[in-house]
Amino acid sequence: MSNSPNCSKCGCAPDGTPWFRLTRNDEDHRFCSRRCLVEFIAPELAKAIVVQQWIPTPEEAERMSQ
Repeated sequence: MSNSPNCSKCGCAPDGTPWFRLTRNDEDHRFCSRRCLVEFIAPELAKAIVVQQWIPTPEEAERMSQ
């Protein structure tokens, strides 16, 4: 395992919180949060996740009701 106490994705070093570990190709990676873990594994997911609420347009609402 890496001797670095920092997150493999964002570089932070959280105190007192559990680490998420991933071993890939005989290399250990540590992450401070599930978000950092997911973004490390599949960076394209960060582009797909939108942090705001989706409000359908009237056309979308009509299409969904059919």
